[in-house]
Amino acid sequence: MSWNLRSRNARTNPGFLDTAASSASVSLAANPGSTLVYEWRMRHERRRRRSPAGTTRARGDSNYGVTLALEQIPLPHGVTGAESLAFDRRGRGPYAGVSDGRVLRWDGSANGWTTFAYNANYKKNPLCTAPVRRPEDTESICGRPLGLQFYAKTGDLYIADAYLGLMKVGPDCGEAEVVAAEAGGVPFNFTNGVDVDQATGDVYFTDSSTIYPRARNTQIMIHRDAAGRLLKYDARVGRVAVLKASLHYPNGVAVSADRTHVVVAHTGPCQAFRYWIRGPKAGRYELLANLPGYADNVRRDTKGGYWFALNREKINATAPEHLVGHCSSTDFLFTPDSDAAALQKRSAIALIIYIQNK
Repeated sequence: MSWNLRSRNARTNPGFLDTAASSASVSLAANPGSTLVYEWRMRHERRRRRSPAGTTRARGDSNYGVTLALEQIPLPHGVTGAESLAFDRRGRGPYAGVSDGRVLRWDGSANGWTTFAYNANYKKNPLCTAPVRRPEDTESICGRPLGLQFYAKTGDLYIADAYLGLMKVGPDCGEAEVVAAEAGGVPFNFTNGVDVDQATGDVYFTDSSTIYPRARNTQIMIHRDAAGRLLKYDARVGRVAVLKASLHYPNGVAVSADRTHVVVAHTGPCQAFRYWIRGPKAGRYELLANLPGYADNVRRDTKGGYWFALNREKINATAPEHLVGHCSSTDFLFTPDSDAAALQKRSAIALIIYIQNK
């Protein structure tokens, strides 16, 4: 599961959410097996009337209110997804990777989804273009785009394909090229999350396990596999460096707003870590937060915090600190102070967590 944030006042900055903006939208990919993308529109309004005593208030301001709307965007027939979402420098999107190996772009209700990128196998193999839902074992042939992120300066879209490696496609769309498929002599086995340092063009991404591929991702958790890696691709020289190895199910990544560290969501341990890339702590990998659920993707905001998408609550979890809300197939609940028992009763598709950087 993944999501992306954008403000209608800053549409060229994917991953941005300013709670003081007049409105913002959050696109949620329910999970890799879903046929829906959710658009959560959040509007912040100044109110003259004080909120009744004991009620929840946005930002702790008695004159602040929040209205929410949730829109479902069905994916094309025969594909599932989306694992990750992105918006380009012109604010178009969301872009979403789907189960037949393509990256699609939403062009509005009038035009629907259009193909933006595909890999070489998609055009060559009829199995990938068949208008039916494909079994999961074809993903290793057709590819499976997971993490997505644009480099705004060039308009290039970087794609973490679970089976094909780190890929890139230019702003004019078309066939994506593989820019990296191994690091340190070890082939990528489960390329997953990706983010781009917008100042340098450096690409940070994860290889969730060098042992188990995406098709066997549950084995990573069952066996408590610690064969994941955090990696950096230097586009200027075309070289990949292993920043940290022996990790437990590293998934989504996000470069901090001040570019001093990279936050990594760990799915199985239900934790978030950060790897320092600059400053006196450079090279250190340290715990940022324990999460109340199984983290998939993560996005930064401009205030030094991070939004995490969880695919479900942690089993036997206690009170979910930092839980903002969740959406099910029938409703959306905004619950900054929700208790765990109430959430356990709902069939949640997506959980949203906010962690303030300290």
